[in-house]
Amino acid sequence: MSIFSTVNIAEEISRERLSLLSQNYVDVSKIDAGYLEEIVLSSEAEVEHRLMVPLSPVEIFPHNPTAEELEDIGDKPWKVEPGYDLPPGHFTPGRWGMLRLRIRPIISVHSMSLVHPTTRSTVYEVPESWIIPDHAAGTVTVLPSTDIANGHLSMFLLQAISSGYEIPHIIRVRYTAGLKDVHGDYPQIPSLIKQLAVARLIEGSILPQSGSISGDGLSESFSTDISKTIETIEARIDRLRDRILGPRIVFA
Repeated sequence: MSIFSTVNIAEEISRERLSLLSQNYVDVSKIDAGYLEEIVLSSEAEVEHRLMVPLSPVEIFPHNPTAEELEDIGDKPWKVEPGYDLPPGHFTPGRWGMLRLRIRPIISVHSMSLVHPTTRSTVYEVPESWIIPDHAAGTVTVLPSTDIANGHLSMFLLQAISSGYEIPHIIRVRYTAGLKDVHGDYPQIPSLIKQLAVARLIEGSILPQSGSISGDGLSESFSTDISKTIETIEARIDRLRDRILGPRIVFA
């Protein structure tokens, strides 16, 4: 689902941005509205992929959702992800059940349960009040508060059964992740999508012509400028990703 009304954003780009370009490179009158919408959606997907963050809230299910669950979330996008492995000592005081979720930032955690991977029966449902998410870091920690005896007993028995081995796909988490209000919290993202859409449109319009008008160097020079513009946009997206998810550490 796009963060824009694609029809409105296509009209905006055509009216406010493409009309300023030289007719030698982009003839606005010949641009099909459907093609322009396609460019916008493609650029939005490219920005989302490079940011590694959903641009709108996504509901994450640990199982195939039921009809009732899909009805509850309405038109919100959703996906199914596999469970998380349970390593030995996961719920000991040294770790407090700390788990890094696959998609971040976290908006909310709805449930966390331990489901046996073969029987598919719930071994333990972690009380909601125990679940403490770090929204930006994308982690959840289990901090017991009430019913601690029964909770710890269930967790202890589960880890005793594992005999010190890691149990695959047993931790199931349902949560919502992504950017809650991209226009309000990160207005630069819609702007970057528009810039990239225009740059991609120009890039696609001038490259086929470069062979025929490269004699005066205009097409080659303009192509180089567009490539540099795209590189600048991509660099800005990378810096924004570090701001949202934190700086990346690369080990040699």
